[in-house]
Amino acid sequence: KNGLNNKVLAIISIIVLIILYSFLFQMIQVNTISNLLNNTFLINKNLILLFIFLILALTIRLNTNETSKLINIIVPIKCILFILICLIGIFSHFNELIESFNNHFKNIFTYKSILSGLVIGVKRSIFMNEILIGTTSISSGSDNNDIDTSIKYQLLGTYFITFVLTLLITCILLIYLNSNTLLNDYNLLIKEIFLYTNDNIGVYFISIIIILFGFTTILSGYYILISNLNYLFNNRVVNLSKIIFIIVLSISVFFGIDYLWKYTDTLIFIMIIINTYSIIKLLRKCLYDR
Repeated sequence: KNGLNNKVLAIISIIVLIILYSFLFQMIQVNTISNLLNNTFLINKNLILLFIFLILALTIRLNTNETSKLINIIVPIKCILFILICLIGIFSHFNELIESFNNHFKNIFTYKSILSGLVIGVKRSIFMNEILIGTTSISSGSDNNDIDTSIKYQLLGTYFITFVLTLLITCILLIYLNSNTLLNDYNLLIKEIFLYTNDNIGVYFISIIIILFGFTTILSGYYILISNLNYLFNNRVVNLSKIIFIIVLSISVFFGIDYLWKYTDTLIFIMIIINTYSIIKLLRKCLYDR
């Protein structure tokens, strides 16, 4: 709005982001949590729906500052647990890791593997780091912290995810591939990987971590929803949006994950176009002003 003097594009961007991040992506989180609880702990989906409904009803009573503080408490705990469980698995199967790396070394560095990895990696890294989707910038805009501090934390988080967590995940996956083949079901694959590397305790720990990840992501989706609606409507529809948010996310327990990803990927592409266009225009404006 301010950088390009384009209020219409700003409003379109907000509407797409609300549908994409605050609803579709959070529905995926709820669906993932639901499938995990159902497959790992054999909990009935009707009970899961009730559980998620109650958690959401209690959580969204928080204002944006309280939501931000809660996220800042849960996320470090989640990261520490994940790093510990990965390191335990790696060191307890270190010989298998070396053997698996030697076995897969030639396949890793073929032209097909490199090109496929680049295409899939770029697609997922854009989504994971959220740079071109716009959630990072909007979260910073809603934050009371100094903008320079916010940017530094974002850069640190981006590199931490890219290098530290990705390296740990790669090592765990290589250990699993030494004696097993990949499964098509993502939730089942995660369960089997950590069952193999850390026994039953690994399954319980990764389940807790995924639930915490889903919960904090849902909170961030709610945070962005309220921040953007406050901008658009000056608090006039906040209570109604809370009710819609709870209902939509609760019933997503029964949605198909492929159906949700289909529309999520489409809206991600639209957000990338909007933000790439805006970045290029802003760069040209900066160069012209100089």
